Amino acid sequence: MVHLKEIDVHPDHGQRGLGTRLVGAVCEWAAHGGYTEVTLTTFREVPWNMPFYAGLGFEVVPASELSPNLLSIVADETRRGLDPARRVVMRRRLSL
Repeated sequence: MVHLKEIDVHPDHGQRGLGTRLVGAVCEWAAHGGYTEVTLTTFREVPWNMPFYAGLGFEVVPASELSPNLLSIVADETRRGLDPARRVVMRRRLSL
């Protein structure tokens, strides 16, 4: 499993496609490595998070489909103080 933990682009460099290219590079690397998907967690309500990833082909993973690895990631985020009700798990399926 490839999990994109975090991606940040400094606001001074925003709106130039850097975030899109970074996510694309991760997905390309994962596909060439034989992985079938890239996952991530993000905030539901932040206007630029979930829609940004959805526009790049990521879909919400239903709670019933969370793998043990993803459940562990959500549990770790919760332990660190992130409210799981405000978070969403997303995945992008890959093909070569």
